[in-house]
Amino acid sequence: MEALNKWRRFHTRAKVDDLIHGLEQIRRFDILQLIERRIIKPKHLLNMDQQEIDPRKNEIDNLNRKLNRLFDKMRSGIITSRET
Repeated sequence: MEALNKWRRFHTRAKVDDLIHGLEQIRRFDILQLIERRIIKPKHLLNMDQQEIDPRKNEIDNLNRKLNRLFDKMRSGIITSRET
């Protein structure tokens, strides 16, 4: 991994995709597997965790449901709104 970090420092414009492509060209699939396991897959897991953890989403959904019920009652005439 140190060699990969050193290569990245010298090739600052290179992306991970460029590195993967270069390793495929020289047929270093063992290093490709390491990169996939240590770098690419953990990123996907982090993104999934961030989407699941957002507590505000539940609050927003609950508030939207309550407001929809209120407006439905107002439309049906069960609740009358005051004109101001």
